[in-house]
Amino acid sequence: MMGFRIAFFKVHYPLQYYSAYFYRRSQKDAFDAALMVKGEDVVRRKINEIQNKKDATAKEGDLLTTLEAVYEFYRRGFDFAPIDLYESDESKFLVAGEKQLRPPFVAISGLGSAAARDLAAAREGGREFISVEELSMACPKLSQAHIEQLKAVGALSSLPDESQMSFF
Repeated sequence: MMGFRIAFFKVHYPLQYYSAYFYRRSQKDAFDAALMVKGEDVVRRKINEIQNKKDATAKEGDLLTTLEAVYEFYRRGFDFAPIDLYESDESKFLVAGEKQLRPPFVAISGLGSAAARDLAAAREGGREFISVEELSMACPKLSQAHIEQLKAVGALSSLPDESQMSFF
């Protein structure tokens, strides 16, 4: 009976299905947003790379399972919206438009739930940050490595590094 329910949602509510599936995979640290949001070709190359490895680890096996679902997601015409400092959730994949899912902060490999919670709490009440420096002061659980990961996925692209303005 559970198989029929899953199939029903996969066919009739595909974004909600993938949202729930990717949420569960991200809870097991088997979703790497920096890799998976780069498109179908990058995902396919990583699948081939892991499949051709003779000594793949268990973590790579979990990642392979998720990559196959992401590849299917792309083949069905869906896409990922960019991770956004103000619009991404701390842990849930959100439907963003008719054919897009927005990954949460915890989908970034290495960014744990405590740092994601801290980031989401700092922006509550419509707070906008003027720099990466201000963001790091407002979120003490965000390390410099976390900030670099957020920059790498484009979540901080609109923010300058420092609050200091230069006139020259």
